[in-house]
Amino acid sequence: MLTKLQNPKMLMSTALILLLVGISVGFIIGLTSSGSTQERYIALDSGGAIINAGDVYYIQQGSGKQTLETLLPTTLLEAKNNGWIEQTACIANKGKYLTQKDSQYLLIFNIQDELRGIYLISESEKPLPWTKSDSLAIGSQNIIDYPHWNLVVNLKNPSNACKST
Repeated sequence: MLTKLQNPKMLMSTALILLLVGISVGFIIGLTSSGSTQERYIALDSGGAIINAGDVYYIQQGSGKQTLETLLPTTLLEAKNNGWIEQTACIANKGKYLTQKDSQYLLIFNIQDELRGIYLISESEKPLPWTKSDSLAIGSQNIIDYPHWNLVVNLKNPSNACKST
């Protein structure tokens, strides 16, 4: 067997066969795999190191205080099942706004019912890039009816929020 492998023709043939087998296996795996990577989750936190405690993630802040991380729904159905209320139809270059009682943020979804952004709300003054608003009205509907500071965090492109793909 060793003498056969020392033969350059036999060695080249063996290498070629192994290369073709490897390419074939890679091609078959590529065709049968889903090709998409699922997001684990999207969450809001106040910064610091994230500590995994089983199924719960805590944020370790500089003071040693721990706060619970807030997991966000990534689909419209998940949001509605968790008590979020759809306030608007899809608004061009924005999306659909959802509210939840006593929440300090709104969720924004696109026409494909995917989480597109987060509208953060603060009643206290914030530095740039936060902006001050007297209210948040969409058409005739007043979603936030008091002066506030806001920051829109875009997770996906807002320009095609209401365009079907």
